[in-house]
Amino acid sequence: WWPSPLIEAALKATAPDLWKKYDDLVSKFCSEGWGIYDTSLDLEKAVTLCNEYYGDDSNMVPLLRKYKKPVKIQNPENFNEL
Repeated sequence: WWPSPLIEAALKATAPDLWKKYDDLVSKFCSEGWGIYDTSLDLEKAVTLCNEYYGDDSNMVPLLRKYKKPVKIQNPENFNEL
């Protein structure tokens, strides 16, 4: 998991309740060892350590494709179907 460096400030400023839920999820992810939570700003490191990408279409996607990592772009419109 490579969080955007702007996520904390953005959520705290615009959605403090969502920030609390996000922060709790991060804590659980880390404490239960679900995977790597990489807070470094080294995108190349994040890409080389990951097995695949799932998330929003972002500026990381071309870099992931360069390294031939599988990319899955989430579709929030389908969340209600789960």
